[in-house]
Amino acid sequence: MATSAVAPTLCGLALGLCLTLVIDPAWVGVVVGFVVALVMGSQIMIRVRRRTLTVFDDVLVVQRDQYRLIVPWQGIRAVQRRRHQMLMNVEELVCSGSQVEAVDSRGRASSLPHGLEQHPALTRVMVSLYAKDWSQGPIGERVRGLGIET
Repeated sequence: MATSAVAPTLCGLALGLCLTLVIDPAWVGVVVGFVVALVMGSQIMIRVRRRTLTVFDDVLVVQRDQYRLIVPWQGIRAVQRRRHQMLMNVEELVCSGSQVEAVDSRGRASSLPHGLEQHPALTRVMVSLYAKDWSQGPIGERVRGLGIET
């Protein structure tokens, strides 16, 4: 969620600074910029909170904005640690053999985002964004059962 909040915050701040140069008194520009940042940020946070990771006996199901990724346990190849968008440390499961369904977070049919076929999101599940202590729970247990170090 942190990386999703960066853009609206910066946009609102930039707009506020620009408006302080145009609108007199300057505090009105700051207030307008702050309100725009809040509105944009709340819209993004609502969207992000709809993302889920569900654990089943045979698969992991990751619900993203416009599609659902179904990852069989046997498709998990490795655990990778990295910095996401230079801001957050994440732990992700590197996968293969995933199935993609064009379903939004409300269960309605949707269209897949353009260029998704080549995007690495189809081969990675940022499991630490959903559960900080994932390696100590059922996901970590299943991954270790596959012979993969968590």
